[in-house]
Amino acid sequence: MNKLRQIIRLYCQGTGTKTIHGMVGTSRTTVKKYVHVWHRLGITHDEFNEKR
Repeated sequence: MNKLRQIIRLYCQGTGTKTIHGMVGTSRTTVKKYVHVWHRLGITHDEFNEKR
């Protein structure tokens, strides 16, 4: 769950998927998948962080 939160946080800060992939150590496909799902949920970064 920490990687997911880190990916969404970095994405919200404007970091690109290539950079996130290198920083987090996961595939670019996984980064894109997580971001896509997060967009489909339609919640803000703050709302996402409140869900634990």
